[in-house]
Formats: sequence, C-alpha cells, structure tokens
Amino acid sequence: MKKRYWIPLAVIIFIFLFLHFALEPIALRQVNQALGKMEGMHGRVNDVSIQLYRGAYQVDSLYIFTDKQTPDDIPFFAVSTIDISLEWSALFRGEIVGDVGLVNPVLNYVYDGEEVDDGDEADLAMVLDDLVPFRINAFTVQNGEIHYLDPTSSPKVDVYVKDLDVNATNLGNIQKSEKALPSSVSISGTTNGGGVLTGHIDLNILKANPDMDLNLELDGVHLTELSDFTEAYAKFTFSEGEMYLGTEIIMKDGIFEGYVKPIFSNVEISDHKEEDKSFWRRAWEGVVGVAFGIFENPDEEQVATQIPFQGDTTGSEVKLIPTIFNVFRNAFIEAFQKDLDHALEFGE
Repeated sequence: MKKRYWIPLAVIIFIFLFLHFALEPIALRQVNQALGKMEGMHGRVNDVSIQLYRGAYQVDSLYIFTDKQTPDDIPFFAVSTIDISLEWSALFRGEIVGDVGLVNPVLNYVYDGEEVDDGDEADLAMVLDDLVPFRINAFTVQNGEIHYLDPTSSPKVDVYVKDLDVNATNLGNIQKSEKALPSSVSISGTTNGGGVLTGHIDLNILKANPDMDLNLELDGVHLTELSDFTEAYAKFTFSEGEMYLGTEIIMKDGIFEGYVKPIFSNVEISDHKEEDKSFWRRAWEGVVGVAFGIFENPDEEQVATQIPFQGDTTGSEVKLIPTIFNVFRNAFIEAFQKDLDHALEFGE
C-alpha cells in the first residue's frame, strides 16, 4: 500500500525536474530573442536558470554593447545576475506582479570624442518587457556602478558611483495607498574621492508623466580625487578641498522645479609656481585660485551657490540671475549650509 503512495509522488518529482531543465533552453532562447530586437545595440547572455520552486528565473552574465565601436569594447550595460520572480504575497490579493533584482550591474556612459553614447537609440524598456512577463512591483540593485568614461581625454576620465544600492517598492501600487506618491525608492552609494551618496524618491510611476518628490545628497568628496576630470576639461587641479552637492526636485503632471546646491570647502588650487608648467598654465591656475578666493565665505571657508531650475517634460530653464546672486549671498551675506532646504512641497 505504501508503495502506491510513492508512485504519484515520484511522477510529480519527475515532471518537476523535467520542466525545470526543459524550460531553461526555452528561456535562454527567449532572452536572446529579446536582445536581438534592440536597434543600435546588441547583447549576449551566458546562461539562464529556472527556479520553479519559487516561481523565478535568473539571467546570468548579461552584456549589452552599442553598435558604435568603443575603445576596449566597453559594454554599455553588464550585470552578473538578474533575478526575476513572482511576488507570492500579491497573488493572494489577485495581482500578478513580480520582483526584479540586479546584482553587480554596471552602466557605462562613454564619450567617444564627439558625443556621449547614452544608449538613447535602443529601446531597453522593450527588452525588459520581454524579459519580465508581468508588471514589476519591486526593483532592487545590489552593488551597482555607473561610470562616465572618456578614454579620448588626457588624462583619461572615469567619474563614477560605486557600491550603488537601490530599493524600490510598491511600484505597481499593489499595497493600495491613497497617497499621491505611493511608491518609494531609496538610494545609497559612494563616488570618486570618498563621497557618500544618499537619496530618497517618492513617486507615482503609473501616470503617463510620473509624479515625484526627489531628495539627493552627495557629501565628503575629496576634490583632489577629481584631478583627472578637472585636468582634462578645465586645465587645473585641486591640491585641497571637499565638495557637497544637494538637490531637490518636484515634478507633478509633467511640470517640474528644483535646485542644485554645490558647496566647495577649504579649496586650494594646485601650486601655480611649479616650474614644469607653462606660463599660461600657471596664469590660468592663478585666475581660478583668485576666483575661489574672491567668492569664498571667510567664516566657513567655502564657495557655494544654489542653482534653481524649472520646466516641463519638453524642456527646462536654469535661472541664471538667482544662481549668480546666490554666489554673492554665500560669500558676503550668509553661508549656505550642507543640507537640503526642504523648501519644495509636492502637495496633494
């Protein structure tokens, strides 16, 4: 009698294992077909693994390249693992949604001497739709990187955010909320010069023009670590100093406003008396040093401004006069603080 109970159990296990392994080549072909649909880009993936026991599959070692030839064949996007799974708790509420997690993703914006290849010619959203056969409700990034690379400059430039973690929840408003911005995104990472990046976004991504309330801060950047960038594009280097950068952005019904607040503290420009530099180079560094000195707040030893902007999804406008006024305000009236003003409110 007991043997009879083992027969159906063995059949179920056999069917489970058969589907587990039989579906993997089908899924791999599906992923490669999705990559083949991209215009202006091409990609490859090493493997796909099915995990039926949790309603998930993983894409391993995916690379996407632009059709433009970049030095050293730098991928536009690479990721070691993409984990795509059903959200079981939502199933009990009658919703079919899923979670997507990226492990060790790297996004490279490469300047080729004429323009930055930002991948705007490819419809990556279409690829994601093919990879994920259901609505995405949660999205995570673990240990991500974003790079701006200029291999054509001298010295070569690599400005990056590393150790990037992103946690986005309730993107599909599955946990029904009456809030105007029901979804939440937290961001953290590090940058060149030991900068610490933190941010939070409340948003409603379900609208045709998503609404959002964004706060982002970057603090503790040692300016000496940005020497390659300033040397390549501005022909001067920092010998001392730190940078803080804060921004707030509110967008509602396609109309946005916000500001960016950069603060440079204890700045020293590279010694312009070095004999191996030309006269014009030494003179230029002297001008930059004097400019920082003129607009430095003497009490806080910082140069700062606040750059307001506004616009809509068709264009934007930077407010030049308030930006210039804020330089003088920081220098001669009141020093800006290294934090967000929290002056913008989304409203209901």
